Amino acid sequence: MIVAVELILAGLVLVSVLQPLRRNKGVDRQVKRGPESRRRFGVAYGFCSVLLLQVINSSAAFKGHKVLLSLGNLAALFYLCFFSGWFRNKIVGWISWWEERPER
Repeated sequence: MIVAVELILAGLVLVSVLQPLRRNKGVDRQVKRGPESRRRFGVAYGFCSVLLLQVINSSAAFKGHKVLLSLGNLAALFYLCFFSGWFRNKIVGWISWWEERPER
């Protein structure tokens, strides 16, 4: 399971880094986020970091290297949640979808 989580995180970081290269040249896009959107990034980072650390700590793999693995994963997650425009847009979309879902 830990290997799958690592591959997913590495894939997200790779897509996030390569995404700006696909943008149209000459088009300048800027978005000013409000306090509600910025709050969502912190909530998403906190939620994902707890899940990620629990998966790492409950795994028997990478014994002796869990601290380094945890720091690397948290740094990658921090980049995704606070510096990657592509992933930040995904966070806003996912949370908006969740909040607009009708209750049953």
